[in-house]
Amino acid sequence: MSTNANDAPVGEPQPLNGERTEHYETGEKREVTHWLQGKLHGETVKYRKDGSVELRAPFEAGALNGELRAYDDEGALAYVFMYVAGLLNGDGLIYQHQGIHYRIAYRGGVQHGPMLAYSPTGDVAAKMPFEGGKQHGLSEWYDAKGGVVKSVMFRGGKMH
Repeated sequence: MSTNANDAPVGEPQPLNGERTEHYETGEKREVTHWLQGKLHGETVKYRKDGSVELRAPFEAGALNGELRAYDDEGALAYVFMYVAGLLNGDGLIYQHQGIHYRIAYRGGVQHGPMLAYSPTGDVAAKMPFEGGKQHGLSEWYDAKGGVVKSVMFRGGKMH
């Protein structure tokens, strides 16, 4: 039996290994991926036509694993999410105007823990607890001085 450079039998599909670069029709780099045995493995970087980075995503054995970072059109951080074995885990951060707009807790791929919304000045504007992907517990919204302006109790995603 003959084999090719990747030790796959000749005529059989070859697992993709190494770096792969895709380009826009106009020649600019669009995406750089890294592969091991046909699965994404290493950092994937997506680019805009102007050459700025749009997304950085770490993969291990085909699954997102590590800190995914996305950037807005001006190059500022737009959001950061942590993945473990393909599932969201830890705090996800969504940015607006150079500051954190939302902090969202994940465990095992679902929202679990507090979701915090921030005002443009960086103060907490709302707290919303989640369990198993559903809003659960006392959600509160705050005024500019930190006083509670609204409270709503949730159980299993339903308002009480």
